[in-house]
Amino acid sequence: NGNSTFTFFTAQISTDNFASVNVSTTTGATSAAFTGLSANTDYFLRVLAQGYSTATAFVAMPTVTTLLLPPATAFATFTSVDVASITVVWANGGNGPASVYEAQISTSAAFSTVNFTSMTLNLSVLYGVGGGGQSLSGNTTYYFQVRTTNGGSQSVYVGLGSTMTLAHPPVATSSAAAAGRTADVSWQANGNPSATQYEVWRDTAAGFPAPVKAFASTTTYSASGLEPDTTYYFKVRAVNGGGVPSGFDS
Repeated sequence: NGNSTFTFFTAQISTDNFASVNVSTTTGATSAAFTGLSANTDYFLRVLAQGYSTATAFVAMPTVTTLLLPPATAFATFTSVDVASITVVWANGGNGPASVYEAQISTSAAFSTVNFTSMTLNLSVLYGVGGGGQSLSGNTTYYFQVRTTNGGSQSVYVGLGSTMTLAHPPVATSSAAAAGRTADVSWQANGNPSATQYEVWRDTAAGFPAPVKAFASTTTYSASGLEPDTTYYFKVRAVNGGGVPSGFDS
């Protein structure tokens, strides 16, 4: 703007409209580069001209928004897993604190269907009971992905992996059927899917100090080889696909 070649320029950048200054640089050129900035963040810029003894006022430059970066996976992806809810977390991946994240949950590894999409400023989402979407199903694998968005553009999705909800405790029937040295016990699945495994305990003492354990792939179990004229106690619990047991039946 008519300044001589001996003029120096001071350029500054700020995220809060110069209530504070992130970086200030002085140069004899008519451009300046700022590095190490946060992604998806609005930056304010201004510049002044400096002569031998005087300087002009700062002149505001157009505000710019840095590009989006994909989120990153967190050290612990799932901080809570229950029968009907899962909390998933991620890291910002270098995006600024005002970044919006679009997180999805699905029972499909390819996300051919999406159970629920959550838009959040946080780095975590609770899905299911107490959080976003409907109550999750017990003993079911869920997949998660997340991307950064600013409304006008989005990063690529980052896969957060998968985890399985816990199984529901089964509901016991009121009695068991005994015949000779065999006893048949049954229970209700209580919402668990048909592939759920069940762990059946039996003992001759109500406190189960030395239980005999067996697994059943249905909601019935036949215990054989029992002693005549002996009282046996039974209890059962469900085991999810990850090998985590539920509480025992009621």
